[in-house]
Amino acid sequence: MKELQKIGGVAGFVAAATVVIGLGMFATLLTDYSTGDPTPGESVAFLADNEATIFVWNLITLVGFSVALVPFALALHERLKPGEPTLAATGTVFAFIWAGLLLASGMILNVASGTIVDLVSTDPGASSVHR
Repeated sequence: MKELQKIGGVAGFVAAATVVIGLGMFATLLTDYSTGDPTPGESVAFLADNEATIFVWNLITLVGFSVALVPFALALHERLKPGEPTLAATGTVFAFIWAGLLLASGMILNVASGTIVDLVSTDPGASSVHR
């Protein structure tokens, strides 16, 4: 029990760090994309030019956070269970669902981004969505 609380505390700090790092990256390295209203072609060009940065950003913000959320939720569950067992169980279920959705989203985004960048070199017209 005590070990789980320590792991959960570390996981909470890791989760918080992923949010801070992700916001910092978004506000500095990805600011060209986050401002204005880029066209689909501009979005694809930005993705192609910044593929590694976006890959790392997705990995930190989505995959990293989801991995840290699981032990944090388990520790929080154990902490809340004696006083509020229903709240503890409900919160843990939602945390696991959220972690799974974030993990899946991060993996899909990284695979899709790589596919789009590959299409840019072979068929630039097919790599962007036309309105």
